[in-house]
Parts: sequence; C-alpha cells; structure tokens
Amino acid sequence: MADFSPKTENSGDGSSYSQSPSLTKNILVGPLSEFSPGKRKVVRMPNDSILLLNVDGELFAFSNFCPHAGGYLQYGPLEGYILECPLHYWPFDVRTGCLVGMNQPSLLDEVLPTYSVLVIDGLIYIQL
Repeated sequence: MADFSPKTENSGDGSSYSQSPSLTKNILVGPLSEFSPGKRKVVRMPNDSILLLNVDGELFAFSNFCPHAGGYLQYGPLEGYILECPLHYWPFDVRTGCLVGMNQPSLLDEVLPTYSVLVIDGLIYIQL
C-alpha cells in the first residue's frame, strides 16, 4: 500500500535512503504514472527477486518466490488480493503475504516476505 513518508536523499549510486533515523534502504522502482492498476514488475536484487503489484491503485511488494517450491509468483493468476503460485496453486494474500485457504496446520506458517512501498514525489520506492 502506498505510504507518504519523509523525503529521501540520493546516495549517489542510484539508490536512496530515508531521512528517518532507521537504516532502511529505499530502492527506486520508477514513476507511479507508468504503473497503472493491474501492472506487475519484478525488481531484481542481488539475493532476491521482489514482485511489485498494483491492485486497484494499491501497491504491494513481496518476494517473487513461493516458499513451497520456489515458483515465480510473477506468473501466477491474481484474483482480487489473492495471488496463486503457478506451480502448485498455493494462494497468498498480497496484503499480508499469508497463505490463505489451506487447511493443513503445518502450512499456516508459510508467509511471503513483504516490503513497504513508498510513493515520494510521484516515484515508487520499495523499502528494504
């Protein structure tokens, strides 16, 4: 979900850092004007791949890999806020990263790592 937080400062290497005292790093994704509802974008990181979704104007970011078998969630069908893994159809709520609709108690702990999304001056950032 978009969050209007304090301005960020450019670090000189193309990334930006929050002015708040925390040590979070903001990764620039691109202009909000180019990310219409229904659009998906994969943001590649050195040790991860993050999927950014625009669901009816709300922005969500989470790991692009299913925790079950590593399926690429970018290819999964999205219905409302539920994104299914294309390999074994595990359904995840994009708002929380939680697995939904599974009756096995051992699966209830399967959660996608999620990331905050910021919109600052019309630009989208993923906060790490």
